Amino acid sequence: WSASPEQSSGLTWVTEPQKVGTLSGEQAVIVFGAGVIGEATVHACRMVGIPVECFLDDRITGPLLGLPVITTKELKGEASFYITSPNPDDMVSPLRKLGYTDWHSCG
Repeated sequence: WSASPEQSSGLTWVTEPQKVGTLSGEQAVIVFGAGVIGEATVHACRMVGIPVECFLDDRITGPLLGLPVITTKELKGEASFYITSPNPDDMVSPLRKLGYTDWHSCG
């Protein structure tokens, strides 16, 4: 992780565990992306005590790191997301279509 939070396209960029810890408090988050960056994000969340509900990924199946992996079709209710792609717009677009607005980029 490196330190350089920025704002772009309405996303909060998070690149170190201390920054991740300031975003959600006690609310469980969903990590969007079950690849290497997603796994690193889960480890960072665990280091600072942020509960992770599950991974969200339409291509990778789980469980992974002891967490379920769900698809966008399975999303229900309110949720906060950590986006784990170097190109976050690929992940933000489907979330916007589903009406979700609480996301932060970790990629």
